[in-house]
Amino acid sequence: GFAQNVEFYYTAPLGKRGWLTAGGYMNHLNWDGMNVTTAGLYGEIGYQVNDNLSAFVYGQKSLANNGLDAIPYYGYSAFGYDGFGGFGYPGYNPYADRVGAGLRWAPSKNFSIQLSVEKDWMPRSRNGYYRKYDYQR
Repeated sequence: GFAQNVEFYYTAPLGKRGWLTAGGYMNHLNWDGMNVTTAGLYGEIGYQVNDNLSAFVYGQKSLANNGLDAIPYYGYSAFGYDGFGGFGYPGYNPYADRVGAGLRWAPSKNFSIQLSVEKDWMPRSRNGYYRKYDYQR
């Protein structure tokens, strides 16, 4: 199959320790009968607490998604029914609507650890129809 991806963003400083990032993306996938287009906007606002610690909040809004469902983790189904005792991890869709917050600790210039918590919403969850026989005449 073939895929095209484009992403644009801009980051601006907010004072001496803050930043604001805004951007957008558009993706197209044509593979094995799937013809899927996704597009959306995202943003992040953050603050550098000290030389080693920064905090940020972020969000993403999917504006177009004509059929891309969750992507399964290795060993688990996209719908969360496989795995231990019949229950597994749900799939992940990088193009879902989301809001989150995070902390990043960087004790040196070459190493950092980040902890993020987010809530995702699937705008068209469980859409199993991928326009399978749409050959774009």
